[in-house]
Amino acid sequence: MLIELLTGLHDTEHSRWISLLMKSVLNLARKWREEVLTIGEAAATSGYSVDHIRHQVAEGKIPNIGVKGSPRVRRGDLPLKSGPRARATGCDAAATARNILQLVGSETA
Repeated sequence: MLIELLTGLHDTEHSRWISLLMKSVLNLARKWREEVLTIGEAAATSGYSVDHIRHQVAEGKIPNIGVKGSPRVRRGDLPLKSGPRARATGCDAAATARNILQLVGSETA
């Protein structure tokens, strides 16, 4: 919806760049959510313990996209612990910005 609104701007060159940037950001967000993590990586990302994540997978509360004995989860399926003891989600804003710039550069070349 926002992309359609922006493409209606009078300055079509700017609206084209904004649209391209928005599509790139949405694509990066999708890739980030779909990233496959080990149980250890999932625990570090979510702020929950390895045992808690294992139990959540075993109970089907978090989908296992790996194989039995070697579970894997999607980053976007993880619950995030809140509060003062919560860990960082692992999102690196600087790396995300670099990725966007690379995408924009590669799509315009």
